Amino acid sequence: MVDLVNENNVERYEETYRRGTNHLYPNENIVRLIKWFFKGEGRVLDYGFGPGENLMHLLSLGYLCEGIEVSKHAIQLVENKIKKYPEYKEKVNLYLLNNDQLRLPFDDNSLDYILSNQVIYYLADEEKIIMLLNEFKRILKPNGRLIITMMSRLNHYCIKGTEIEPNIYKYEDKRNGNLNYVYIIQDEGRARDLFSMFNIQEIGWFDNYYCGASGHHWVVLLSNLK
Repeated sequence: MVDLVNENNVERYEETYRRGTNHLYPNENIVRLIKWFFKGEGRVLDYGFGPGENLMHLLSLGYLCEGIEVSKHAIQLVENKIKKYPEYKEKVNLYLLNNDQLRLPFDDNSLDYILSNQVIYYLADEEKIIMLLNEFKRILKPNGRLIITMMSRLNHYCIKGTEIEPNIYKYEDKRNGNLNYVYIIQDEGRARDLFSMFNIQEIGWFDNYYCGASGHHWVVLLSNLK
């Protein structure tokens, strides 16, 4: 039975956050997208919040936040950040996604927004990704909005990695020896196919290139069907 977790990447992220990885500032692209695409206050899920930089930004804007992570160490890191802001305590809930979990811990039609930045491609399995997207669809209110970013074939994970299955790449990070398994979206047409269970508002991209790495990602802006 398909679950919502890639165990190889879970172990890698536990080790990453155990070593003290942290981000202090929200992603510039996500700051702009939230302001432009999320319309007003509401309840938002940050799926795969990592060090919590985008989650903390959402809290600062007045959103009620739910956060999901596969790493216990990431959750501890973000809990410590939230303790510094007592006004956030009643506005956020953090959840650990277990290895055998088949559903997200939310009721049907209960969320106004979902953000998942640079996360779901680490499932490295199209069936798992589609299962997760259907869970997003279930928990999102009619006309609720999603911001999702996905790796493209122009990302260095693809350029310098090895395709081990169609659209699945293995990339070794030379800085730390980590093996990364990711799902790559080759073109806009494939993105439209993958996200066809939603209303596709726009498909764009953001990019950076420095220190020998290309950070090209698709930006997929979606709304839930009524």
